[in-house]
Amino acid sequence: PLTNIPNRRFFFEHAQRCLARAHRSGRPFGLVVIDLNDFKQINDGLGHTVGDAVLQQFAGRLREGFRDTDFIGRLGGDEFGVVLEPVDAEDNLYGALERFARRGDETVQVDGQSVTYGYAIGTAMFPAQADNIVDLYEAADAAMSNAKAASPAAAAPARFRQLCTRWFEGRARRGSKIASPAPISPILSHLPATPDAPWPARTPRYMRSCWSPCWAPRA
Repeated sequence: PLTNIPNRRFFFEHAQRCLARAHRSGRPFGLVVIDLNDFKQINDGLGHTVGDAVLQQFAGRLREGFRDTDFIGRLGGDEFGVVLEPVDAEDNLYGALERFARRGDETVQVDGQSVTYGYAIGTAMFPAQADNIVDLYEAADAAMSNAKAASPAAAAPARFRQLCTRWFEGRARRGSKIASPAPISPILSHLPATPDAPWPARTPRYMRSCWSPCWAPRA
């Protein structure tokens, strides 16, 4: 497999076993959904080789960033999931995610070029948000969608233009036969060429980069 981590079926089978243990012990656990920002634009605009490299690198980042007791899975496309067990309190869950996100955006090298990407995170805890896996996943997925919509990445299309321009210019300097950024023009044609939106006043320094990781605030 591309990422060498369990697929969606194995992930949810593990989550069900974790739920059964939690019902017996009464201990909470967390379910996390992580989705890469603008992955379709990267995959379509820069090619599947670049997209595959991004997925492989991020899967490795997940393995490094969470504990051996946590279970990581690829839920499909650019969506990943993590079951955090055990989690003694909600503060422990958010602390783990903050440590994971502190490194900021990721950069992968492909054909001598750097591609930077970010991600959005959503979380849910048993039993505070839900008492079954379906509802727990839906709560985490909704939190992730809210985080993605609130991310400064949603207001910074100019940065993706700059990324693609640098990519094609770099290939041209090395004599690549890829002619121009024309293959990405359909993707970018609907994006306004406006300056980046201002950053929220309290955005942490490590989140102030091209596609910033973020997660939904507690309810």
